[in-house]
Amino acid sequence: MQTDRIRHIAGVSALALVASGAPALADVTPSEVWDGFRSYLETSGYEVTANVSESGDALTAAGLVARMDMSDSDGSLVWEGGDVTFADQGDGTVLITFPETMPITVSFTEEGQETVLSLDYTHTDMSLVASGDDSEMTYTVDAPELGIVLREVSVDGEALPDDQASGQVAFTAMSGGFDLVYSDPMTFDQDIRAEEMSIDFNFTDPETGDTGSYSNALTGVAMTGSGAVPELDDQMMADEMIEAGLDVTGEIAFESGQSQLSGTSDGAPFEMASSSGGGSLTVSMSGAGLAYGVAAQELQFDISSPDVPFPISASAASTETSLLMPVTASEEPQDFEALIRLDGLEVSEMLWSMFDPQGNLPRDPATLVIDLSGQATPTASFFDPEAMEASGEAPAEINAVTIDELRLSAAGAELAGEGAFTFDNENTEAFGGMPAPSGEATLNLTGANALIDSLISMGILSNEDAMGARMMMSMFTVPGDGEDSLSSTIRVTEDGQVLANGQRIR
Repeated sequence: MQTDRIRHIAGVSALALVASGAPALADVTPSEVWDGFRSYLETSGYEVTANVSESGDALTAAGLVARMDMSDSDGSLVWEGGDVTFADQGDGTVLITFPETMPITVSFTEEGQETVLSLDYTHTDMSLVASGDDSEMTYTVDAPELGIVLREVSVDGEALPDDQASGQVAFTAMSGGFDLVYSDPMTFDQDIRAEEMSIDFNFTDPETGDTGSYSNALTGVAMTGSGAVPELDDQMMADEMIEAGLDVTGEIAFESGQSQLSGTSDGAPFEMASSSGGGSLTVSMSGAGLAYGVAAQELQFDISSPDVPFPISASAASTETSLLMPVTASEEPQDFEALIRLDGLEVSEMLWSMFDPQGNLPRDPATLVIDLSGQATPTASFFDPEAMEASGEAPAEINAVTIDELRLSAAGAELAGEGAFTFDNENTEAFGGMPAPSGEATLNLTGANALIDSLISMGILSNEDAMGARMMMSMFTVPGDGEDSLSSTIRVTEDGQVLANGQRIR
């Protein structure tokens, strides 16, 4: 199903790009543009059918349908483009005209249950112009409004009522372009902007009656991407696409955002709202692996629920999460990376007062950073869950891990660290079944004693518990360079010894 989801996403993306900004031509003909248009869809894995006719300076692809079958889930993605015209504008460019509403049907089967999503791809007064030549084309787009509307959801042939599931994605003032080079593999480069992007979804649980409503509004949206796409077919697994030369990356960035989630749970209302001063979502897939990243700045969160006696508010200067992971089976170690970063987290004084009404703890903004990199050897394809289950083993061997940065600061204390370890996958006895590590990590802790004193004065920690904590710290740390600072160097040797500051503890 992972491969099918990628095909669904990639398929809708290909259709969206075709109908929202694509190739450039210098003295191209309608026939050449239609050939390039069809080639783009077919290279992306679609089967294209249309009744093509020419009249004067225009070509019409009547009853255009692009279909991609999803063999893994007995599903398909079908775009009904209707009658699409390609008209010579007399200046070496071709104007492409689509119907204002074009149905898209996505179907898939999971655990014997067939689900069909009926969508409408819509636009208002969209202008799409192709220029260039038959080997390299550029499409430029200008669309006051463009969107995708969820028209109907059916399960095993029975349509859900409209109030159980509805939604839409809409763009306003969209403009930009998309370059295609018809080589082997085909390459593309996209830069499309929109003044606003909105997402709205509503649903009702038919069994409990609980409701939910989600809305998201972004401004200053930029959708960029580039890469190489080999010829694909509907039988290909994602790892086969990568082996064939698939190498793509895309990003959606925005200048500001507002979102809201509201509804009922067990009959009780809840509401969550957030805002940000900009952010981005990045995804790529290539021989290097699957990578994604999410980042945002100037975040604000507000939550209200019957389970909480008062509204909860929090803010953060920035957040970032990213992951790079190998996805194809390999006999050689592959790079991986993982990052979680939360900077400048602050909560409202009302929340602080619940557990620290006297203000014993510093209200400094909290920070969390976990930044890891390393190498792993995948033993099975990430996109083939049946193969992973059949092997009965872990899907990858961890060869090395580097702690590039570890940092946690809150309530006046801070823990920071770094280190690097390698793993012997042939030795799983020395450490209770896990591959034997060897390497070293350095940790530095400041403000711990002051924090313990504050917790004692608040009644959260007893004197006996505090004494035990301080004794434990003294066993594994040595005094640091500054006041109320401790440090520790943990080393694991190849013969299985564990040492803290040179003292053997295992």
